[in-house]
Amino acid sequence: MTESAKKYYGLGIKAVIIVVVVVIGIIAYAQLRPTTSTPKVTTALTTTSSSSVLPNSISQTSVGQSSPSDFQITNDKGCVYTEPSGRIDARYDLTITNRLNESFQLAGGTITAVVALQNSSRISVPAIQVPASSASAPTITIPINLAVAGTGFENGKAISVALSGWVRVQGVGEPIPVSLQVAIPSAMANC
Repeated sequence: MTESAKKYYGLGIKAVIIVVVVVIGIIAYAQLRPTTSTPKVTTALTTTSSSSVLPNSISQTSVGQSSPSDFQITNDKGCVYTEPSGRIDARYDLTITNRLNESFQLAGGTITAVVALQNSSRISVPAIQVPASSASAPTITIPINLAVAGTGFENGKAISVALSGWVRVQGVGEPIPVSLQVAIPSAMANC
């Protein structure tokens, strides 16, 4: 081998060694660098509730980085009840479900209702405050009581109710919107 061929051969080997060292360095850096993901927090809670939907003991609460789109709000049922004064009111059970099946706590909210009657008139219900709750579960049911005298919940004069507003959940920065249009059957069952 000539002297100039030895120089080029030596430079080629040095170049290959440098490339291998750089590749190994990049791989090592990627393996050792700290991750930027936020860890989920797990705590143990004990809760009591009169609702049959909530268990008496919750072992895990981990909301992590939830967003309003992780929650669904539905209406399970509607029923009528008679107050001691004799007025007949309606009650709706709204169920908030975390689609990720993670436990959460309700931090409050406000819901308004507009009741549509058969004669095309509407009755607006003042804002209903949803209280915060220490109960924690992947699904929470909240009762919404519509104390509107004379709307005909008892005999079919009311045909629908529009529920709108928002609720807040601990660990979620934005409110979760409530927007439900609920048909009222001609005769509602008693609660």
